[in-house]
Amino acid sequence: MKSRELPLRKKGNRRLIMISEFLLEECGRLKLNSQQIQENPSILQEAHIYLQPGKNQDGYWTNEHLINQIQIKVIPIFEILFPNCIGLFAFDNSSNHAAFKSNALVANKMNLKPRRKQPKMKDTIFRSNNQHQSMINDAGEPKGMKQILIERGL
Repeated sequence: MKSRELPLRKKGNRRLIMISEFLLEECGRLKLNSQQIQENPSILQEAHIYLQPGKNQDGYWTNEHLINQIQIKVIPIFEILFPNCIGLFAFDNSSNHAAFKSNALVANKMNLKPRRKQPKMKDTIFRSNNQHQSMINDAGEPKGMKQILIERGL
């Protein structure tokens, strides 16, 4: 172990905390100063979010948490700090890289037969022949993979 490194410690029974923060090269943490807070009382003053994952806590970080943080905190604060600028946000080391909209067409979320646990997915159009494909059956339930393949002639 190098002299500047901390030793790895075993996990304990203590609570975990997860922090999502936005850092900017120009000003560090994305937050308003006291004057900006007074001038904009309806805007939250800091962009960070704290979650306590685990049983009976806030749950684990999800795509919905990120979207909520950006819409309610990050963009309003950014617009006050940098008027007439366009923000470009880059995300790394996040489980949100694999996040999809709740109705996105994701084959591995489909069941073989229609069941309620399967999410309702948006309709699509196949580019090869410009044919519309509905993902919902006549009963209003999501179609299963088998039905989609039958309708596609496969």
